[in-house]
Amino acid sequence: MVPSDYKDRCGLSESPVSGAVATLRCSTGGQFNTLAYALYPDQATLDRNFTYEPTATLVPCPGSPQSPVTWISPIHPDQIGGKLLCAIEVSVEGVEYPIVRWSIDSALVIGIVAGQVGQSIDQVYQWWAAHYQ
Repeated sequence: MVPSDYKDRCGLSESPVSGAVATLRCSTGGQFNTLAYALYPDQATLDRNFTYEPTATLVPCPGSPQSPVTWISPIHPDQIGGKLLCAIEVSVEGVEYPIVRWSIDSALVIGIVAGQVGQSIDQVYQWWAAHYQ
């Protein structure tokens, strides 16, 4: 589930995100602000934690009419991979940056990649698509 080019750059966080059994944080070498994965104990907890923070504005992911949407795994095209959303987050300093958040329902995982200030939602989404589509 973690892309092979990032596996050696990830480690368990000492403080998992709310509701998660474990959280894995990855270094992106400055490519992105955040790359993280959270493992949940069951689908209901994952679904509750997929909802987004009030400081973010949902925007359509490239090629989608709205956000969130379901996504289909190319490995299993006959089943839904999970949920996908794109958003613009506003930091406490008032700085905007793009975010792509997705679930991998079969693994009970939510992933998030947050771009750097100045990156577009399209740039962050293209990273996600290259690794999960």
